[in-house]
Amino acid sequence: MNKEIKEKYEYKLYMKQCILLRAFFINIAIICIAWLATLSNGLMAWTAFLTNISIEQVYSGMFLLLGVWDVAGVLLFLVPALAIYWERKSLKKFK
Repeated sequence: MNKEIKEKYEYKLYMKQCILLRAFFINIAIICIAWLATLSNGLMAWTAFLTNISIEQVYSGMFLLLGVWDVAGVLLFLVPALAIYWERKSLKKFK
């Protein structure tokens, strides 16, 4: 009975780890797409026109936002996935 509980717990941890890693990679893909959008001069000019600030400020603001978004993605998805991996690894050690 105890072995079955451990196996179920390990499987739940594995599924959580997979979900977090998928979310991290999807987040990285969206960040790459957003970064490619910043290379478009038309998008930058349109954003500068709508917000009434210079293109340089829009450009630096978008990169600041992308940097914060990237760090948040690492903290929200990758760090918990690594913690779950280490938990699973320690469970296997004590079998």
